[in-house]
Formats: sequence, C-alpha cells, structure tokens
Amino acid sequence: SITGTDQIRFDGEVIRCAGFESESIKYQLSAEEETLLNFLDEIEEDDIFFDIGAHIGIYSIIASRKSKEIHSFEPHGGNYVRLNENIQKNGIDTIFTHNVALGNEAKSARGMSGGAVFKIADTTDTTDAGVRIENGDEYRERMDIPVQSVIKIDVEGFEHNVISGLRDTLQNSRCRARF
Repeated sequence: SITGTDQIRFDGEVIRCAGFESESIKYQLSAEEETLLNFLDEIEEDDIFFDIGAHIGIYSIIASRKSKEIHSFEPHGGNYVRLNENIQKNGIDTIFTHNVALGNEAKSARGMSGGAVFKIADTTDTTDAGVRIENGDEYRERMDIPVQSVIKIDVEGFEHNVISGLRDTLQNSRCRARF
C-alpha cells in the first residue's frame, strides 16, 4: 500500500495522490491543462463518464466533481492499484473501476511497459503479465453499465480497437462528447 499523500491544486480544487506520483501528476495537469478544462466544461451533473485508459485516475477524479457516475477502465495491474488508492485518498464513491482493457474482441493479451506508458503488445516480447481484453459494447451490456454521456480514450495505439468495440455505444444519442 502507498504511504504519504500530496495535495495538488487544479482549477481551484485539491487532488490527493500518493506522494511519489505528485511530480508526474503535476506535469500531466500542466501539459494537458487546456484539454482538462475543456473536458470539465463538457461534463454535466447527470453525466455518466467512461475513462478508458484511466492510468492512475486524474481524469476520473476531476470528472467526479460534476459527473454522477464514472467508470474507469485500466488493464495494467500496478496502475489499477494506484487508481483505486487515489480514488480512496480523495474520498470518492462515484467511480467504479474495471481492471480490463476494452477492445473489439474478448481475448487475453500481453502488455508492454515503458516508463509511464503501458501498451497492449502485438508481440510475445513483453515485460508485463497478461491483460484481459473485452469487447466494449458486450462488456458494458453484460455489466449493466449505462451508456456514457462523455468518454475519454487514451490507450497508446489501441484506439481503433476500442472505438471498433464500442461502435453501438458511441452511436447512441446519449454519448455526446468524446476526448
């Protein structure tokens, strides 16, 4: 378990995170500030938000200020643990986490890590344990997750598979904003 908590300010709000992650988070918040502010402007009180490639939860935590329900998808085991710890450190109960990658078919795959980047690998030359990939539309229906209003996809080269697997969901009129 992670010890120590740093507090980082973003748009007048405090985000709590594990101390060793604070510099990485500060960098992400400054590098993506305009995108994050535009994203926050799009979220409405009754929205359901999908954070696909949630990493350690920055977008999910920021969205929790306004969105009524958040589903964070993160296949990397270490990031998934930190995602849940950061949610707990911020006292948020509207974020539901899923330790799965969304794609266009259900299968197992291997992952590859490089610094802060985790990719689904097309090769057997991998450094991480396997990940579970689920067809996005089928997983959402099976888990009885409502169609999202706002979606963020950040999956390091796997975007085509995610979009392909969420075809029906993305075409639903309730899905109005995509990042």
